[in-house]
Amino acid sequence: AVFLSATKLWPLGVATNATIFAGERQFEGLFPLTDMRRRDEYQGIVARVQFNRLPIYGFTPSVQCRAEQNNSNISLAEFDVFGCGLRFSRGF
Repeated sequence: AVFLSATKLWPLGVATNATIFAGERQFEGLFPLTDMRRRDEYQGIVARVQFNRLPIYGFTPSVQCRAEQNNSNISLAEFDVFGCGLRFSRGF
């Protein structure tokens, strides 16, 4: 797998991060009811914005979105995913 990530700290306490990734998975054994070994190729991107100077009850909010595509020689294992989430974190 290959990952490439970049982070930027902006004025006013905003941090951004973008990561792209790609790779492949090769599974052992035959996929059930076939004579094939499963092999996937995947790629995607993740973008995150963190608001360091906007704590909410001591927790730092961030928004993250992820898009990923999985291609496989087994049709049932192919998928595309897109999702966003809001996270609150606190360092100890």
